[in-house]
Amino acid sequence: MDPFRSFFRLFYFAAFLGGASLAWSDDPPQLPEIDGLRLHLDAADTSALTVSDGQVEEWRDSTTANDITFSPLSGTNPPELHADVINGLPAVHFSGSSLDTRSPDALGITNDIAGITIFAVGWNRGGGAQTYTRIMQGTLPNHARVFFYRATNDHRFGGRRLDTDDFSNITTPTNTRLNEEWGIDTGVISYEHGSILLFINGELLADDGGFQDPGRTSPTDSTNFRIGSSARDPIDQEWDGYIAEFLIYDRVLSPAEFSAVGSYLAEKYALDWPELDLEVIDLSLEQTRQMQFDTVEGRDYIVLHTEDEGATWRRVTEDPIAGTGGPIALTPPASGSEASFRVVEWQHEEHNIGSGDPELPSVDGLRLHLDASDGDTVVRDGVSVVEWRNAADEEMVFFQDDSGHRPVYLDDIVNGRPALIFDGNHYLRTDSPAALGLTNDVEALTFFGVGWNRGGGAQNFMRISKGGDASVTAARAMFYRATNDHRVIGGRLDEAGTQTIIGTPRLSQEWGIDGRVLDFAGGEGYLYINGVEAGRSVNFLAGADEPGHTSPTDAHRFHLGSNTADSPGQFWDGDIAEMLLYDRALSQEERQAVGRYLSDRYGIPYSLTIESDIDFVVEGGISMEFSTELGNRYQLEWTDELGAPWVSWGGEIDGSGVNESVFVSFDEEVDRAFFRVRRVDD
Repeated sequence: MDPFRSFFRLFYFAAFLGGASLAWSDDPPQLPEIDGLRLHLDAADTSALTVSDGQVEEWRDSTTANDITFSPLSGTNPPELHADVINGLPAVHFSGSSLDTRSPDALGITNDIAGITIFAVGWNRGGGAQTYTRIMQGTLPNHARVFFYRATNDHRFGGRRLDTDDFSNITTPTNTRLNEEWGIDTGVISYEHGSILLFINGELLADDGGFQDPGRTSPTDSTNFRIGSSARDPIDQEWDGYIAEFLIYDRVLSPAEFSAVGSYLAEKYALDWPELDLEVIDLSLEQTRQMQFDTVEGRDYIVLHTEDEGATWRRVTEDPIAGTGGPIALTPPASGSEASFRVVEWQHEEHNIGSGDPELPSVDGLRLHLDASDGDTVVRDGVSVVEWRNAADEEMVFFQDDSGHRPVYLDDIVNGRPALIFDGNHYLRTDSPAALGLTNDVEALTFFGVGWNRGGGAQNFMRISKGGDASVTAARAMFYRATNDHRVIGGRLDEAGTQTIIGTPRLSQEWGIDGRVLDFAGGEGYLYINGVEAGRSVNFLAGADEPGHTSPTDAHRFHLGSNTADSPGQFWDGDIAEMLLYDRALSQEERQAVGRYLSDRYGIPYSLTIESDIDFVVEGGISMEFSTELGNRYQLEWTDELGAPWVSWGGEIDGSGVNESVFVSFDEEVDRAFFRVRRVDD
């Protein structure tokens, strides 16, 4: 059940019971102050109109926050201002006319929003499509961001969310058009939920929960915005009648806000609008699912989800969930059967360091293996390292032509093994096509580095860049320790857009096994220090790249021990004994196998994570939220058919405070059509 649609359906069909014709009071009605008002055209606001010989030369936005002006479209007759047209108030008469704006404030109204609400007070003659407004991102009909009009026998409202040709609309049932009759036409789009609603005089006549794919509108301003006609040249679908008032909000109004604006317009123009049954409480409704499982205090838990059976399991929550010794309930993703979830219990135990001469486990995807203990791969000039060859691919060679930037090779540095010493300005680079293509068109990277360094500033283990400078946006993959933490940076595409994952604590002047995983396909990133997860992001590429393979573009620079600027910096100030890079995301079992190998080899403590699946249940239900007052009693009611009796859902609920929210959940009968909360009188 779409919470957006349910929210409005339950309110407008349960809270607005019966209709009434509202009349003017002694004081003119005032538009309620509601956030999100971006455009207000009011023919009764003489200060917002420039009129010459009865013709409207300008119609300006009556809000003070925006600078929006509409003027007659060149080549069309200007509309006319007619006095005393509706309830003693003026209206703008359109007949082959159109008002147009090039105001940046107006062209940006539909830019990057989650929803829109439009009110229009109008009158027109029958025949053909007649447009209240059309907002475009181009000139073709399918470029409409928003269109709102009355057609031959009905009303229509629609548009599109993205900068594509995917647009759709909603149409009221046949014979709902108001010919030569004033009406309050209202449309609501929730781009966020992909839903759309259409009202006439406060009555919901059409709704569609499959309007479009959910999401915000694109961050692209409109190119055309007209009132009273289409946005084509020459114009068509001209409004043949009057428009008295027009409002646009750049969000979905709540039912209470919607009612307040509608009541204002109805009172101002003496039109029909449903009365609010004051005994019905403003209620929000959402279909929910709860995943429940038992926990043990002191242990950690992760929830995993897969989109397709057999596909990669990915975490639902950002961080592990700490056990409480009792049951835990959380909300899983909206999609997926129970079989698409797993709950895993974590236990940590220290690896018993074994032999100092272990064998590297055979794990697919090893593309880079630099090992200072492998004398055949280190070419020296005395103690200075001229080349460090990849043990996994002899054609991949890292070198340094400048003797002043060469690292130093020393024996017996860590657990009796040698290491390369990078002393603040040393680095190695490569021109090897195999190395420059290592991150080309891959789903993920897994990195291990055995290193020691002094504290202070950003220090690079390794950096792979798609460009020839040190900017973060050029980094395909970057692994380093910063002043107080560890970091990993990476990007999937060739365009600017990389993200950083930060983990703590930093190991200063202490040997450590650093692990990194950049999961480009899953949009996730991980940091490990000596086997312990030290940082993670489940939205690693959010706001930059979309998840997927890396681009098919080879790196331009690949350095060990520095960044990739024209004049390198951020040098590694310490030692590197071994480095491994795999062109995929290793499983936890594979990572721990490599970690045990490095721990045994260098005598570095390493933590193993023991995983075990535990039982859980997923239950569906409805979550309701409403405000209560202490001393009052409330009752939940439902019906499947409007006009049928309302049925109590159970016992009464006592108010718990002053305007205090109450949450109620149900685990059955979630398919009821309409709900309401009613205050119970004594």
